[in-house]
Formats: sequence, C-alpha cells, structure tokens
Amino acid sequence: MGAAERSGSPRNLLPRHVRLRRRADFARVFADNLRASDERLTVLARVNDRAHPRLGIAVSRKVAGSAVERNRFKRVVREQFRLMQHDIPALDVVVLAKPGGVGVDSGALRESLKRLLNKVSTRCRH
Repeated sequence: MGAAERSGSPRNLLPRHVRLRRRADFARVFADNLRASDERLTVLARVNDRAHPRLGIAVSRKVAGSAVERNRFKRVVREQFRLMQHDIPALDVVVLAKPGGVGVDSGALRESLKRLLNKVSTRCRH
C-alpha cells in the first residue's frame, strides 16, 4: 500500500501553497491579527495578498504532551480547514491549541474551529 493509498487521494490533502510554513509568515500573523477564541482553541487571522487563505497550526508540548495528541489535533484542524477553505476570504490563519482542545473529540473540535473561522472571516470582510 502506497502513501497516497494510506492517506486518501492526493486531491484531498491540503496543498503546500495553502499552508503557512515560514517563521516570517507566522510572525506577521502574531504581530497584527484579529482574534477569536473559546475554551478549546484560539484563531488568529490577518488579511493576506494572495487569492486564497493559508493555514498555520501551533500546538505546544506544554498543551499536548505527546506527539500523538499534537498530530491528532493538527490533522483534525487541517481537515476542517480544507473543507472550509473556499468559504474563507484571503486570510493567513493561525490556529493555537489550548489545553481544553487537545483531549476533546474530533466533532467538538471541528465545530469549534468552524465557528471561530466564520467569526474572524466575517470581521475581516468589514
């Protein structure tokens, strides 16, 4: 079984150009952002100069002790962002995990992220 077969179709993955990868990109969002948060996560967003939104995820070891927990959180966030990316304006988005968001079930985490992304998207459009 190849890597594409294990992780699903390559079309279902979040492409590299839709992810924040450089430290400078994260720093821009941290320096100047609109913020929305709840007990599970914090979403920071900033308008970008591209035609599409981009996602960055930060999960500290202090919040999620094991790599399994951190990777599960990131996987759920990436998947929800992928499903919503066409409804989000051209924003750079950073999702920060809180202690309450790591052990929660995937459905609750998705709903939380969906609500917060809609909130920052609406604020950025005004």
